[in-house]
Amino acid sequence: NAPNVTGITCRIFDRWGDVLFETKEMPVVWDGIFKGKLIPPGVYVYLLQVDVLAGTEERFKILSGDVTLIR
Repeated sequence: NAPNVTGITCRIFDRWGDVLFETKEMPVVWDGIFKGKLIPPGVYVYLLQVDVLAGTEERFKILSGDVTLIR
């Protein structure tokens, strides 16, 4: 059986570790806006928790990396 995604949490951080964006919506869409203002181009870190149902067990996977914002 292939695992089924049951939920998702995505957070995007600046270089100081402040959360700029957070969502539990699928698909994840980030427009580069924080508190109503465009944030500067640069590299930002994401942390993604994916909840999956594998057979009868609920599990989660953590994925992380970086995203480059270009304007």
